[in-house]
Formats: sequence, C-alpha cells, structure tokens
Amino acid sequence: MADRISRKSIKQDEFLEVASDAGEWVEKHWRTAAAAVVAALVLVLMVAGWSWWSGRRAAEVSRLLAEGLRLYTGVSGTAGSPVTPSYAQALPLFEEASRKGGNAPAGIVAAYYRGAALLRLGRAAEAVPVLEAVAAGKGERTLTDGARSLLAEAYAESGQIDKAEATYRSLADASGGGFPPDVALLQLARLLRERGRGREARQALQEIVSKHPQGGAAAEARVLLQGAP
Repeated sequence: MADRISRKSIKQDEFLEVASDAGEWVEKHWRTAAAAVVAALVLVLMVAGWSWWSGRRAAEVSRLLAEGLRLYTGVSGTAGSPVTPSYAQALPLFEEASRKGGNAPAGIVAAYYRGAALLRLGRAAEAVPVLEAVAAGKGERTLTDGARSLLAEAYAESGQIDKAEATYRSLADASGGGFPPDVALLQLARLLRERGRGREARQALQEIVSKHPQGGAAAEARVLLQGAP
C-alpha cells in the first residue's frame, strides 16, 4: 500500500515538475509559444476549412451531374415521366461538373457524359479528346471501357475509321473487360458493313455466334448473317 502511495506521489511530483518547467519555458519564450499555438490553430482551421469546402464542392458536383443526367436521359423530375433528351442543355452541366470534380469519381463520370453529349450533338471531333482522357484514366473498368466504345463511335463519325476498328477490336479481345465483347463485335460488324466491307463484317458476326452464342448480340448477329450476301 505504501509502495502504491509512494509511486503515486512520484508520478504527481513528476507531473508537477514537468508542468512547472513548461510554465517557466512559456513565460521566458512566450512569443515562440504564441507563434507555435497560432500556427497550429491556423493549420487546424485550414484542414477544417478544406474539409468543409471539399464537402460543399463534392455536393455541388453531384448536383450538377444529377441534373445533367436528368436532361441527358430525358427523365423529368416529376413522377419520372419521360421527356425528350436535351443534350444541349445537359452539356454545360457536365462540363462544369467535370471541371469542379477533377479526378474524383464524380468528376470522371461527368467527363464521360460530357464526351457522350458532344457525340450525340454531332460534335464527334470535340468528343474524341474528352473520351480519350476518360478511357486512358484510372476510373472503373466499366467506365473506361464504356468510354472506349463511345470513342470508337466518335472516331468513326470524325472519319478516323482505322482507329474506330482498332478500338472495337481491342474491346472484343479484352479479357475480363467492362464492355460486352459480343456487343463490340456487333458494332464493328455494323461499321464494316457501312464501309462496304461485307466479307469482314460477316466474319465479325460469325465470331459472335461461335464465341458468344449466349450473349446479348448473338440473336441479332444470326439475323444479320441470314441476310448477309
């Protein structure tokens, strides 16, 4: 018992001694201490301010993205009744959300839809660099592969046929990709047919039937093969 009291007294004495020493140091070096406290306070305020600002910025990006998607998909805010998609109105919202969101997930999604809106507005050449950035980025595989599919379409519409073919083929050959390979082959077949390359288009359709017989594109591929020359 006496030993416990002795240890307790020693700890209290040590605490008092440390506190006393600290008090003397602050008294002698109050300017330095004050500066350190102010610097620490400023840092805390900066961190708190950044967290608050980041939260508000993220909320604003989400709001812009949601409103843009509503306009892009043609879903109204009342009872979910369909309306005509407005790519022109959605575009500036996606642009702002992309700028404010940066490399955050919401910002990357906004950039994806910015490229998609440009493409749907017939501005394929402008869509290309936007979609290239998303496709080459570090977003989710489903998003980057989806961007590659849109990019192939943008390449084709802007006259870059070789790049379009190569992009569709890479999507079709990718293992564990985020875009259905049979759909990529179907899009490739359509592109080849439009370019008057029926034999190559037929080969792509046959590849769908043989490699992906249960895929979503197989039924259409069989129909197209029956009518192919």
